Amino acid sequence: MSLFQAREWWSTQAGQDEEFDAGCLFIANVDNEPGGTNKIITGSYQGILRMYCPKQKEYKIEDLILEKNMEAPILQIAAGRFVAGSRELCLAILHPTRLAIYLVSAVSSGGSVNYYSLAQAYEHHLTRPAFNFCFGPFGGTRDRDYICVQSLDGVLSFFEQDAFAFSRLLSPNFLVPGPICYMAKIDSFIICGNSMCIEAYRYQVLAAAADNVDQDPTRDSTSGKKGQVD
Repeated sequence: MSLFQAREWWSTQAGQDEEFDAGCLFIANVDNEPGGTNKIITGSYQGILRMYCPKQKEYKIEDLILEKNMEAPILQIAAGRFVAGSRELCLAILHPTRLAIYLVSAVSSGGSVNYYSLAQAYEHHLTRPAFNFCFGPFGGTRDRDYICVQSLDGVLSFFEQDAFAFSRLLSPNFLVPGPICYMAKIDSFIICGNSMCIEAYRYQVLAAAADNVDQDPTRDSTSGKKGQVD
């Protein structure tokens, strides 16, 4: 018999007839409120971004503090330190062909919050259709997060905040994309692909490897290192 029980405290339905994926839910103090209150952020394939801030049991209309049509399917959302020179959290939204970073802020008047605003800090236009992404302090950086986007054809594209860094194809026999996550303790990316094997790649090894994107797989290239499994 379990000593603990989970009880539903608050719930709501995000839209009508909308579709969501596993990466379309994130919880963070994305507006950097001094009190540290976390917000519930959702994004749907229909392109609707919503942000909730529950304050009491059962849903009330004022719990929905932001709703915006991003005019493109939302594949994944996350909050991190994505703007150069700032330690504040920002919102990253992955669309099929672009990665956009937004600043979320509360607009107040007379000491109370009137509404929340969404301002784009920058965006990256992707050359390949995106599947998912992960983020973190790649390479041991401090006070900032970088982003790695995995495309449908298995190419990893790395972005150091508002600058593109490099792209790597991990396997020439790639079939379908899978889950990806970053482990800061070992500075590695954990990936599971069509081989059904979990593989780890160190960031420094990928960064030092030779460019292998859009290269002829039948050509034997010896001009540079290869991205090896850790």
